[in-house]
Amino acid sequence: MRRSVLVLLTVALIPLVAFTAPPSAHAQSDGNGLEESSINTFQIDESTGNVRVTVEIRLRNVTSDRREGNVIQQTFFNAYGTVVPAGAENIVATRNGSTLDGELIVEEEGEAFSLYQFQLGTRLFNGQSTTVVVTYDHTGQPPRSELLWRSNAAYASFLAFGLGDSGNVTINLVLPFGYEFDDFTDLSGFDASEPNEFAATTWTRSGLSEDFETLVSLSNDALLTTTPLEVPGADLDLRSWPDDPEWLKFAKESVETGVPELEELIGLPWPLDGQFDIRQTVEPNFYGYAGWFDSEAAEIAVGEELDADTMYHELSHAWFNSDLFEGRWLGEGFAQIYAAELVDRDGGDPRSPDVPARFGTGGQPLSEWTAFGDNGTATFEAIEDYGYNASFWVADQIADEIGLDGLARVIASADQNLLAYQVDGSTDRRKASEPATWRHVLDYVEVAGGATGVESLFRDFVVDPDRFDELDERQAAIESYHELVNRSGDWPAPVGIRTRLDIWSFERATDLITEAQATLDSRDDLMMLSEQIGVAPDGANRFPELFADANDDFDDVNEALGTEIAQGNIVADLQRAIVAQGDAADATPPRLASLDAVDGFDAAAEAADDQIDVLDALIDAIAADAEPRSFVEDIGLYGTDVDGDLEAARTAIEVGDNGAAQASLNQALETLDEADGLGSSRLTKAIAALAALLVLLIVLAVQRRKRRRAVDNAAENESGDGAVSGVLACEIGDGEIDLDEDALAGAGLSGVHNVSDVAAGDPGEAARTAGIVERGTVLSDVGDAVLELDEDVGAVVNADSVAGAEVLVDPDTHDGAER
Repeated sequence: MRRSVLVLLTVALIPLVAFTAPPSAHAQSDGNGLEESSINTFQIDESTGNVRVTVEIRLRNVTSDRREGNVIQQTFFNAYGTVVPAGAENIVATRNGSTLDGELIVEEEGEAFSLYQFQLGTRLFNGQSTTVVVTYDHTGQPPRSELLWRSNAAYASFLAFGLGDSGNVTINLVLPFGYEFDDFTDLSGFDASEPNEFAATTWTRSGLSEDFETLVSLSNDALLTTTPLEVPGADLDLRSWPDDPEWLKFAKESVETGVPELEELIGLPWPLDGQFDIRQTVEPNFYGYAGWFDSEAAEIAVGEELDADTMYHELSHAWFNSDLFEGRWLGEGFAQIYAAELVDRDGGDPRSPDVPARFGTGGQPLSEWTAFGDNGTATFEAIEDYGYNASFWVADQIADEIGLDGLARVIASADQNLLAYQVDGSTDRRKASEPATWRHVLDYVEVAGGATGVESLFRDFVVDPDRFDELDERQAAIESYHELVNRSGDWPAPVGIRTRLDIWSFERATDLITEAQATLDSRDDLMMLSEQIGVAPDGANRFPELFADANDDFDDVNEALGTEIAQGNIVADLQRAIVAQGDAADATPPRLASLDAVDGFDAAAEAADDQIDVLDALIDAIAADAEPRSFVEDIGLYGTDVDGDLEAARTAIEVGDNGAAQASLNQALETLDEADGLGSSRLTKAIAALAALLVLLIVLAVQRRKRRRAVDNAAENESGDGAVSGVLACEIGDGEIDLDEDALAGAGLSGVHNVSDVAAGDPGEAARTAGIVERGTVLSDVGDAVLELDEDVGAVVNADSVAGAEVLVDPDTHDGAER
């Protein structure tokens, strides 16, 4: 009897998987009776821009035959299937050099993977093995397709995967000369071969499980289409795919118009030096981003989408990055503000943020939002979604309050590393040159931007609640600072206080504010003293600078103030002395402030000393003038004007001419000092004059007696009766002379030749006793002189009517007339 053997056909097929990952084959040999291993090689073809994939598969049937009575059940394989990415072309399966028949099975349009099923060309029974090779071209997808696989000569992105039993999968990544893997390609565990004769390097990783997959991105920038951009002040190139002219046109217009507008809005020129590229790539998309800014690589990697918002956002990161801001949310929030503004200017529909769900999925304080990380409390996507939206929302709230102009001032402060708390005309910078933190930005927004309600915004969305105490301390310190600023007036706030506020050292800032208030107390004391004196302190101009420069203490300004206060008190004392001395001297000097030379306390003290000196001198002079004087001193002061000198001194003092006053006082004192000597001199001279006069009188008396005797003798000679008949007179010229003829009543001139007149008395008084009535007479030359005085001249006057009468004639009456 013949035995019949039933042979069963079993075909192992790999199921399809969803969008972004290949099927894991879920243990192809897990119960399917096949032992599978594969070597999967991926290499870009520079000439076509396609990724050439080669899958070498070794299959071995490990099923067992089963006997049931006379029937033997055998399992064999005569077909196989492998997964290929959507868009795979030129798929070929071969065994032993022979092409195997196969077909591509696509379950649904748009699926990421398809199944290529092919015949083995043999029946593979228990214990038998075979090797098949499947090759295909991964052409990628057209630009802006939903699937992110791209492949062109300059750039390729694809998923490298294999199939087979766990530990039996090998991946080879061939990197041709001129290509390089992009940074995000994970080459962990791969070993690089030595370059082959074409300088290509193969990166290999073996012993992988069947579910291994890795995203690969490689590029050859030399094959990108390079387009220089016309942006003044910026060296920018577009690096686009050779097969996407539409993106090139869009990107060129966006960058060339966007950069100048951003410069205008932000208020700063393009900040990057050297060559900078905007490169078309889908790398960021693999991580869930539309693009990214890479300062180290000097490029913006931006997706292929014709998305102006993304392009403007990434361009804005040229300004808003870790060089300017510390904190991811600041860069992202500010960049999106300006991206939305440019989209609006373009007439587009700008994005708007939603009110953040602070305690929702992914919610966290923005200050804790780090770059590309998961804090373990929510999914990565939720954290990123919250971070981007909340950053945009907070920045948008700030922009709404202070406007884009205020935002520009905030940015300028951060860019220049300025202290938030500036004083007029200053540009004080932080000691450490570092990016601005959220603390600095809060200060900048309030001080430079002029915002008033943003602290609550920071409490709600930026600051960890554990730091709320710090915000409370800040508020108290700032209130004290504003009180100081309001009081200090034109004295700029000290840099030490402003620096402590900037670094949020509020305890030290508060201590310094207290010290500054004490310094202002001294300043106020000095100002009151200055007002009292009417003169500005010598250091008035430098006190504000010393105060403003105070860093750790106020010693310098306090010392200067103390010196001026001491000097001011001296001047005040001198002023009181001036008033007292002025009252004593009955003189009021001009106020020190009115004197031209007085421009400070030192000069005021000097001028006050001068005034006191001259007042003292006046008082001394007054006292000297008031002292009792002797008869001799009175004689010495006769004809002087000491009182006039003292009054002149008072007048000079009151107009501020202390020199003239001192000169008048010196004159008065000199007069008083010399009075005794001058009086003695005058008395001596008077006595001498009196003695001379007495001698003269004696001489005259003697002469008179002589003349009388001469007259008497002459009368006796001419009159027998002894009556006086004439008077001897000296010869007088032919002029007129008045004689007291009434004293010579009836007298006639005798012995006189050339007689012109004879005195016969005054008829009007003839009846009276002879008196003296003046009447003119003329005497001519006298020939017979009786008396002789230094001259040989004389005259005889008859005076018969009055016995013994004489005529006295000035012995020196002639004036040189002819004798």
